[in-house]
Amino acid sequence: MLCTDDVTTSFHELSHAVDYHLSGRKDDYAFGECVAELSSCFLCRLYHLPHHESRTKAYIESYCSLPEFVSPPCHG
Repeated sequence: MLCTDDVTTSFHELSHAVDYHLSGRKDDYAFGECVAELSSCFLCRLYHLPHHESRTKAYIESYCSLPEFVSPPCHG
């Protein structure tokens, strides 16, 4: 039980639970937060439930701006 009436939070936490059980998952906190938030947004849209895309965008951008999240450039 998530103890929330907010469907976006429920989907976000559900996404964490699913990710935890997937093999080959990335053990990276920031990446996991971005995946969970994007999954929540997708599921809300899929089921025609209210969701705040601007909040999702800001949430993901806050994690993507962290130095440990940004991948080093490819050298080739």
